[in-house]
Amino acid sequence: MYSALTAIFNDPARPWTLHELARLCNVSRATLVRHFQDNAGHSAKDLLTDIRMTLAANELKKPGVSTEVVAETVGYQSVALSDAASLSTWG
Repeated sequence: MYSALTAIFNDPARPWTLHELARLCNVSRATLVRHFQDNAGHSAKDLLTDIRMTLAANELKKPGVSTEVVAETVGYQSVALSDAASLSTWG
């Protein structure tokens, strides 16, 4: 799980898949899912979304930064996708 966490934190904008993260850890996807649930309390996708939303919130505090630029910077192809992730993450 350490390799997956390191990868996510080092490159949160990358469109990570469960398959890629499991391969980094040399485990099956099911095993990685179980490790995340047991150790982190949520899925890798939820963790990645939380990281992206935190990064986006910090970037949006900077003057003159557009939501479009921030959405792309943190790994969303559009503002609509980042809005959907924000709503599902932070209500």
